Amino acid sequence: MSKYIFPSDLKYVNLASQKIIDEIISQEIDPGDIIDIKLCFEEAFINAVKHGNCSNCDLKVNVQVVLDENSVGIFIRDEGDGFDFENCPDPTKEENLEKTNGRGVFLIKNFMDEAKYDNNTKCLFIKKYFKK
Repeated sequence: MSKYIFPSDLKYVNLASQKIIDEIISQEIDPGDIIDIKLCFEEAFINAVKHGNCSNCDLKVNVQVVLDENSVGIFIRDEGDGFDFENCPDPTKEENLEKTNGRGVFLIKNFMDEAKYDNNTKCLFIKKYFKK
C-alpha cells in the first residue's frame, strides 16, 4: 500500500497519475486497463482539486493505492464538503450533451469495476480488476 499527499493544484495531476501508473506497470496488465485506470484517476484527481477543494492550494489531495496481482484500488480524498456521487447529472441526456463538463463521474462509473464515494470522509474509492 502506498500513500501520497499532493497540493490541491491541477499542475500535480500528471505527477500523481504517473506515480499510480509506475506502481501498476510492474504487473502484467492489459494496456486497456492501464488507460482506463489513468483516465479515471486523473478525472477523480481533477474533481478533488476543482470541486472538492475549490482549487484552494492550501488544501491537500490524499491518494492511497492498494495493489495486488488481480486488481488496483485507489482512494482519493479531498478536504471539501462532499457531493452526491449517485445523483450526478447524466452527460448522455439531451440537455447535457453540449455541456463542456460533467463527464468525470460518468467515466469513472463506466470504466472502473467499482466506484464508491463516502461523503463522511470525502473519499472516492475506485477499483479495477485486471484482465488476465
